[in-house]
Amino acid sequence: MGKFDGYLICTDYDGTFASKTEPVAANLPAVRYFTDNGGRFSVATGRTEAFIREKQLATLLNAPASLFNGSMVYDYGENKALRTRFLPFNVGEFFSLMKPLLGSVQKIDLYELSDMLIHQPLSDITGDHLTTPQLKLLCRFATEAEANEFRREAEKLLPPGLCYVSKSWSLGVEFNPIDGTKGHALDFMKGYLPGIHTTIGVGNYDNDLSLLRHADISAAPEDSQDIVLQEAKIILPKCTEGAIAALIDSLP
Repeated sequence: MGKFDGYLICTDYDGTFASKTEPVAANLPAVRYFTDNGGRFSVATGRTEAFIREKQLATLLNAPASLFNGSMVYDYGENKALRTRFLPFNVGEFFSLMKPLLGSVQKIDLYELSDMLIHQPLSDITGDHLTTPQLKLLCRFATEAEANEFRREAEKLLPPGLCYVSKSWSLGVEFNPIDGTKGHALDFMKGYLPGIHTTIGVGNYDNDLSLLRHADISAAPEDSQDIVLQEAKIILPKCTEGAIAALIDSLP
């Protein structure tokens, strides 16, 4: 029996586990201690399957990862996707839905099953990319005010329950499948992994809210967005001060 048997920590990556895309040094030995003593550790990120490998994090995880902000649950031990969700519209249909608002979109990122991440002006997207199913879409803006206005108006245009809209940083508005959020990925992990009695979701930004709301215990670094701090049951030190290490140290 390990000290942390039955616990699953699922943490956002950027601004929570990592600072400026690199893991905070104090978190690494803490996670190894946690997993060596029975705990399960996962990350929830908007990034792709390849990103986790590039950062050499796959060996740190002993639970599936939540990728594309929850659209995919990926098992690095098995090297396969366990759960995949697509948006209910393709890029061409998205442009039709959002037509009155597209003038403020600076660029759009497409997230396709082929693991391609494409940064393009809207006018450059042609051919197969207009009809290929998307795991999520990310619209980029020149200013925070434009991003916030776009999000407000997009939520008015979209039929209720069609997709999940969130912000991943001040200039980015994301569209995920309605059942493909970080919270849904956490629910899947809890059912998939044996013996999990407590899930802990850790995040710092708007697109982490579903993760915190679906977790048994919610936590956030003290430098998180106010809306996230209001949702969190546990307030941790700042990301740069080793928030995840502090969380693990606080567990009974």
